[in-house]
This record gives sequence, structure tokens and C-alpha cells, in this order.
Amino acid sequence: MPSPWLMARASGFYCRVFVPADLRPHIGQRFLVRSLGSRDRDHARLLAARYALAIGDLYRQLRQELSMPEPKVEDIIKAIQSGGTRDLIRMGKMTFPNGAVIEGLEVDTQEELESVVKHANAAAPAPAPGPYRFSPAHGVLASERAKQFCDHLSNTHGKYQAATRRALQMLIDICGDRAPDDYDSIDIDHFEKRIKLLPKNPEKIKVHRDRWVGRNFAQIANDVELFGGVETIGDETIKGHFERLASFFKFCYERRYMGQPSPVAARVKKDASVNPDVPIRLAFSTAELVAIFDPQTYKSRKLPHSFWPPLIALYTGARCNEIAQLYLDDIVNDDPQHPQRWRIMVRIGPGRTDQRLKNKFSNRSIPLHRRLIDLGFIDYLNDVRALGFDRVFPSLRWTEAAGYGDTVSDSFSGYLRDKVKITDPLKVLHSFRHYFCDQANNLTQYDQPRIFDLTGHKREGVFNLSYAKELHWDTKLAILNDIPLPTLDVPVYVPGMFTKNLKATKERQRAKANASEAIKDNHAKVSKGAAKKMVPIPSKTPEGGPKPFSIKATRRRVARPSGA
Repeated sequence: MPSPWLMARASGFYCRVFVPADLRPHIGQRFLVRSLGSRDRDHARLLAARYALAIGDLYRQLRQELSMPEPKVEDIIKAIQSGGTRDLIRMGKMTFPNGAVIEGLEVDTQEELESVVKHANAAAPAPAPGPYRFSPAHGVLASERAKQFCDHLSNTHGKYQAATRRALQMLIDICGDRAPDDYDSIDIDHFEKRIKLLPKNPEKIKVHRDRWVGRNFAQIANDVELFGGVETIGDETIKGHFERLASFFKFCYERRYMGQPSPVAARVKKDASVNPDVPIRLAFSTAELVAIFDPQTYKSRKLPHSFWPPLIALYTGARCNEIAQLYLDDIVNDDPQHPQRWRIMVRIGPGRTDQRLKNKFSNRSIPLHRRLIDLGFIDYLNDVRALGFDRVFPSLRWTEAAGYGDTVSDSFSGYLRDKVKITDPLKVLHSFRHYFCDQANNLTQYDQPRIFDLTGHKREGVFNLSYAKELHWDTKLAILNDIPLPTLDVPVYVPGMFTKNLKATKERQRAKANASEAIKDNHAKVSKGAAKKMVPIPSKTPEGGPKPFSIKATRRRVARPSGA
């Protein structure tokens, strides 16, 4: 059978491979010619086919690299142009009579192949060295790349970082700790089937913590499959895991940590096109707002951080944590002669590490709505300032994952479900922001960039990003006043209304500051719970598997008495 790459000359046989037109400007040649070092036609035909196969593989890698934002093609072009590069000839997989298996075998001559076969037959069986890799960087395990990816995310929200680490640990537990290149569509199919068995919030529910303490995600999925009896994670949670994995593989591919495209990207893109995004939160209706702020019901909101944040969210459209993290100097009056000129500065104050913003567009100012002033918000700020606090809601505790917002959000959700009887899970504190944005977008004549200046959404276009600076206070107030927001019959703040609570907070802070180190340590232990210690997790399971997923135990396990 003739070979399309074989070329005979007086000095012997050569292989000639055509260079595609789109790659010629980079390689600088129309044909690649290489001596095969053999005068046997059958042997030369085999070598030529292998050489052409390897060159074709390099062509594919070169095209992939050229599609990158900053292509690095020098090594690939050098490998293509090098006539004496031995690692271009590969034999694939060979299994020998003694059970030894070799993958990615590389030879140049028949004599070299016979030598390999001879030594392999004499040697004891050995594990396969793994698939062929163009770069050593492609063989680094996913656990190591995950650490680099998490470092890359160090400036993102703590909750997102934790969710990303969780998704990556799921992948490693269920599919094994491999190089990113080694995960294929079959592995991802298996991953999807197994995570559908995982329980909802295994760390938050006491029964789950006791049941799966010290087990990894694969073991938890197996246990649920066998015994069931738990509520498993939903479609939106699964979608979130896939989106974070897609970001991880994209990170690896763009940095040349893997030679193959992401095995998850097409799946995430397909899901987005087939199943349109459902709203994560829904806006409140006017009737629901009336029920939420019913004077008799709202009287139960007897703490500053439960009374004010819903009202601020309704009349500013601000996010929960933007409200919860406010300092007194974040609420300013540029003209004391005109008390209506108050504005809320959504920002990160100088030297403050406890404030955070969702993105650069979140840094903005919002005029204080006249309704908030009428309800006594300025009087409340004066009460807080008189007691020596620097934060608007001083009793809130800060956490790395959620800042100051968790307590505010959880408190309002409890009020919404228990008192107002609104049980729709898509209705939460953030629904005030949805209501504000819906009213501004549908019931005013302002274009979106002007509304975005109030809400802190992303602006696009050269004009809006480079030339149009932040709107003036008067312009923003005019927009705010034109947004149809309800004038609700909410109880008006009376000066001194929260003084008892604020003084109790002050006393707690003073006691904590004056406490000895021993008392502080004891308080920390009590806060965490003496029995709520992390169970020591070995770096590997006794069977040598991956590090298991860590779940806190609420109590020590006690051996059952015999016969129980």
C-alpha cells in the first residue's frame, strides 16, 4: 500500500508532511522533510505514518495555542521544525506477555524497538507511566492546581471561595486526584450522577454532622444511595458546582496547565442555552410590602439591625452587606444648612478591612430618601454617636465569609416566614433591591446607566466608563424621587428607642476589651462549643485515597452497649 508521506531518494527513505496554509506563516515552510534512517520500504512506511501522526498532533496544539489571548508557540514550532526530535515518533500502547504495559512508547528505528521489547519482556510488570503529555506542566495534579486557583480568587467574596473549594474537593473525592487533562466527559458524567446524591447542607444539620463526620464526598454519596432518607441538593446548587468547575478548568487552560480544552465548558454553555436562568430572587409585590411594614407587626422589630435595614433597602436599593457594614462617617451631609442633603456613601473606608464591595461599580453615593429622614433615621444616628460607637449597627458581628450581613439577612427571613407568613423561598431581604430596580426600570424614563449610578450595577461603553463621572447629588435625588416607592405607615423612631440595646452592646464590648487573656480564650472555647471541635482528618484515608471532606461533630461518638 503506498504511503502519502513516503519519499524515496538515493540516500534512503524520507517522510514529507504538508504544512497547512494557515500555519505556514508561523512555521515558515511549505513541507516538512525528515530522513527516516531506513532503506526497508515497509519499515520506512510505518515510521513515516507515525511521524505524520505526531506532526498532526503538534499542528492541533499549535492551533489551540494561537487561539489564546497571549499565545506562546516557540516550543511547539521548534518541535515541528526539528528534524531530529525523537519524541515525535510514538508507538502508542503495547502489552507484553509478562503483563507489562507501556503507553506513549517512543522509538526511531527497528533496532530500538526490538531492544525495548526485549527488556520489557525480561522486566517485572510495572504500572503504566501515564498518557503522553506535551508539557510536564500538564501532569500536575488537580489538588495542586486547586490551591493555585484558590489563591487566584483571594480577592473575591469569602462565600464564593468556600463554594469553589467545596466543588473542587467534590471532583477530587468522586473522580480521583488527577491532572486536569485526565478528566474527560465520562468522568464528568459520573461526577454529576454522584453529586445528585449529596445531602443538602450536611454541615448545618446536626443529624447529618453526626452521620457523616470524617467522610469524604464520595463516601457520603454512597451512604445516601444505600440508605437514603435525606433531602438532596437541588438543580441550582448542581449548576453552581459546574460553573465553579468550569472556571477552574478555564483557569488551567489559559495558563497552559492543561493541553486539552475544559471538559466542563460545553456542558455549562449547553445548560445555559437549554435551561434559561431562573431568577434567584423575586421582587416583593405592593401587597407584600404593606404586610411587611404593617405597624402592629413591625413593632416586633425591636433591635436597630432588625428595624432599619429593611427600610434602607426599600428606599435605596442597597445590598444587605452594604447596609450592615455602614460606619457613621459613611452617612454625610455636605451642606449642614440644608438637612435634606444627607447621602449614604457605599464605599470601603480608609484602613477598614471589615468593609467589602461586590465590584468596582458598587462604590457610589445614594441620597438619603426623604422618607428615611421623616422616620427618624438621623435621630437614630445621633443616639448611636452619643454613645461613642463608630458603626451604624454596632451589635452586628463580622465574619470572613459574609461580613456583617448574615445576622441581618437571617433575622429578616425569620420575620418574613414567621410573622408575615411569606414563605416563598425566592422572597428574602434582597427582594427589596429587586423591587427598587423594577420600579426604576419600568416606571421612570431614565436610561439604565443613570439608574446604575444609584444601584451600583456594571456600566458599559467608553462614554459611561471614561467620560461620564458620577452623577451630582441633585441629579441622583431627582431620579430617586421619581421612582415610585410606597409611603408606608411605619412606626416612627423615637429618640432613645434603642438606647437600652445600644448600652448593652457597649457594656459587652467594654467587658470584652477589659477581660484577661484567659477569660478571652475560655469565651472563645464556649462560643465554639467544647464538643464542636474539628475531627482530625488525616492527609489520606487508610486505603490511600484522597483526603476526606471535613464535617464538624456536635458531640463525641459513644460506643453502644452490647445488645442495644
